[in-house]
Amino acid sequence: MLHSDYAKGRKDSDMFTKTGYDYGQFTSVGRVHFSNKEHLLDLFNGFDILVLEHKEIKTEMPMNEKIFASWNLVAQENCLVI
Repeated sequence: MLHSDYAKGRKDSDMFTKTGYDYGQFTSVGRVHFSNKEHLLDLFNGFDILVLEHKEIKTEMPMNEKIFASWNLVAQENCLVI
């Protein structure tokens, strides 16, 4: 939830979901779901997480210091064979 636009939306169904973006990359897309590591691990409980990457791109100039943050996740269903 480090993405700069997280703070620009209105809270929707929970603290991770925002809506009402009037400008920026999420304009008119409806509901946007943000996550942190703990939230992703909770959402994917019961799966084997094979890859979890967090990427951040920070704009240094102009001085607005925007942060684009995203997650890459590869998960596999946890299949127990008995």
